[in-house]
Amino acid sequence: MKSLYFSLLFCITFLGLQAQTPAALYCDGTRYLTEVFTAYDKTTVVYGQNTTYTGQNQSLNMDIYQPVGDQATMRPLIVFVHGGSFIGGSKTDQDMTYFGEHFAKQGFVVASINYRLGLNIFSADSIEVMKAVVRAVHDLKASVRYFRKSVVTEGNPYKIDTMNIFIGGSSAGAITSLHTAYLTQNEAPAYLNTILANMGGDEGNSGNPGYSSRVHGVLNGSGALGDKEWMNTGDVPLVSVHGTADDVVPYGTALQYLPGFPIPVTEVDGSGSLHPYALSIGINSTLKTFVDGGHVPYLGNQAYMDTTMEYFTNYLVERVCGATAVAPALPLNAVKVYPNPTEGVFRVESEMRNHTIAILDITGKKVWENTYSEGSHTVSLAALPKGLYFMNFTSEGGQFTQKIILQ
Repeated sequence: MKSLYFSLLFCITFLGLQAQTPAALYCDGTRYLTEVFTAYDKTTVVYGQNTTYTGQNQSLNMDIYQPVGDQATMRPLIVFVHGGSFIGGSKTDQDMTYFGEHFAKQGFVVASINYRLGLNIFSADSIEVMKAVVRAVHDLKASVRYFRKSVVTEGNPYKIDTMNIFIGGSSAGAITSLHTAYLTQNEAPAYLNTILANMGGDEGNSGNPGYSSRVHGVLNGSGALGDKEWMNTGDVPLVSVHGTADDVVPYGTALQYLPGFPIPVTEVDGSGSLHPYALSIGINSTLKTFVDGGHVPYLGNQAYMDTTMEYFTNYLVERVCGATAVAPALPLNAVKVYPNPTEGVFRVESEMRNHTIAILDITGKKVWENTYSEGSHTVSLAALPKGLYFMNFTSEGGQFTQKIILQ
């Protein structure tokens, strides 16, 4: 189990960063909350590759949605995972396309991924199904690492704020996202620990090794977790929507059956069980229950979709903007930073005398901080490893974020 010290440290760090992340500087009461852009651009990229359950090599691709005409240089990322019971579905499914288009118009960068599908239905049991889940989890983590890698090696072409990366999906996609966020090898029961060990551990081998797959929240559409106790104090926040009449993924704690077959696979904890348990251990959680709603009730029902978008949007705005939703961003010329790139020492010049400077690494961890009474001064990062950092300048007049390259 994770130590209480680590959990509390993570929780404190996460909460402390909400008001300092680069994407939060663009919060103005409309961006992220409504469709402030009229158009989006969609591109398809290959983010990794791995072996299917039949031993064939498969390239993994995803669609990336971005708002057209956006001037923001640091934006939250949402990675969505489609449903289909781990045997079907696509990144272009109706709900995935809808989420991609609308969240991009709200100012997010959105990815919809394809992942490895398939399992042996004729020998399907809890082991076989869990292997399918692990394959999907490994692919999802590789997609998150793809974006973090692009920040370091390509100069952040998608303009991602790596301190605001969220994952979510519908049905099997939500199951994948929940296990990505809350299951780790050292906490898994023996049978699952063996599966993970044989398939590549927590991270897997689907691509982009060496980069973090850490995420900052989960959007759960009719999903479930193998065991609610895999969640721990300090884990990332959760928002869920689920119908009480779901006959595919249980709303509460119940046996899950193989889709299309009267074959019980394993007992799982659906949203109705995850939500109260999350709250009981201090995880921020919100649940919208669709009374008498079936499986993925927002598919084909615009009223349910509108409600789902509202819940997901409010959750994201709270996570991204926090207390800075109305805090102004300082003009670009209000703070001068040079030289950048730097070999360790750089100069900060500003007319604002009382301010705080924090340095964060690409995972969102604060690695240095100091408060100044003078407007201009020299900052030394010579003790830090070379790489990409973010300088957060905060004063009474507003906030300013600058990418710093330490070489």
